[in-house]
Amino acid sequence: MTHATLARAAAAALVLLCSAPMASAQASLPPSVSLPFGNVLGTAELAVMIRNLNNEMNRAIERLRAEQAEGDRQLQGQLIGLQEENRRLRAELARDNQELRQDLRVELARQKQELQGSLAAQEAQFRRVVDKLDADLGQLRTSVDRLSGDQSVLARDISLGKDGLSKFQVDSEQLNGRLNALQSQLGNLRETTTRMESASAGLGKKDQELNASLEALTRAQTSLRDELGKRLENMADELTKAASERTKLVSDLAMSASERINVGKALEGLQDRVKVLEAGLEGAKRSANDVKEVSSKIDELKRRIEPVETTIDGRVFEALPAEVAAYNAAVAKVQRADYGAARVDLQQFLATVPNAGFRGSALYWLGQAQYASSQCREAQASFGEMVKFAPDHPLAPDAMLAIANCQLELKEPRANVRRSLDNLIKLHPKSKAAAEAKDLLARLPR
Repeated sequence: MTHATLARAAAAALVLLCSAPMASAQASLPPSVSLPFGNVLGTAELAVMIRNLNNEMNRAIERLRAEQAEGDRQLQGQLIGLQEENRRLRAELARDNQELRQDLRVELARQKQELQGSLAAQEAQFRRVVDKLDADLGQLRTSVDRLSGDQSVLARDISLGKDGLSKFQVDSEQLNGRLNALQSQLGNLRETTTRMESASAGLGKKDQELNASLEALTRAQTSLRDELGKRLENMADELTKAASERTKLVSDLAMSASERINVGKALEGLQDRVKVLEAGLEGAKRSANDVKEVSSKIDELKRRIEPVETTIDGRVFEALPAEVAAYNAAVAKVQRADYGAARVDLQQFLATVPNAGFRGSALYWLGQAQYASSQCREAQASFGEMVKFAPDHPLAPDAMLAIANCQLELKEPRANVRRSLDNLIKLHPKSKAAAEAKDLLARLPR
């Protein structure tokens, strides 16, 4: 329970107490009032008690107002932080959107460039096949022209008669040879045609692969667009959640202001009641049990919100009762071997309680819980921080001995272990830990 809540509870109790029936201020007052337990309380003494009570309540009111102002400042700081977080989220959303669009443009440009390169390579290959086909056709035309010439020569040879028969036979054999060559060239042309058809089929396959690549690119673009839409929706949800939290915070601030107004009205009514008590001394008619109950409530409130003298490990300092209770609960978990919960409680205690009186002891017990959980490196760090923070602490020798044990568990060089033990013996020669360090040194291998 916070100090502000306790103060409001005390104020409400006093308002209820002061609302008891009172006699008229004009009534005559007796010189003294007999209390149920036998003592006689004079009106002057009762007035002094009431003034003391009034002063105590005024101080409680001032503390309550200071705590309310501090709470308002904290809430304002949280609202400013929420606004900053909202602006940061919007900036991150815009930046991520821009980066995603830039990445999409770069990826599309890269895939377009690759596609253009593939098309250019296929076009060059097709041109080479066409050029080869044109060359083969040229050779075929040359062969046909040569055959036509041979036929003209043959006709002239026939006109020469029988005398040219032998020459005709020779030319006929040459012509047959040329015809055979021509047939071979025609076979080559057919093979070339077959290769061209195969190349054309390959081009068709390339076209299919190109179409498949375009479809894959289209699917990738669609997927990227969907992912971008999802990320935008998630960011919009986060912004909506942040706006909802901001609205809730504003509502809490409004409720706090309303509560502050109600408490202020209650305090004003209480002050009016106290003035009536001082003017008419009608409070003398209240029973001693009511006075004792109010005093006990005020004392309980003081015990909860005021520091008390505390002794831990031989060190005396002031601390809040709640802090002492939290420390004792965490240490008790270590002592009953609940090391996991003890580590969590002690780490949270060190992070939230700024009282330096607890720090040395809390670090020592945190190191013990970590060492028992086989977290030797973390334990070594906790013991080292404890010795550095409070070298004169009663548990400092034990912490130094624990550091040497952690070094042994971590298999550090023997020189480091000996250095730690020698330092312990030098700084705390009369401690029990120093005696154990000497025994450990004697058993430590060279």
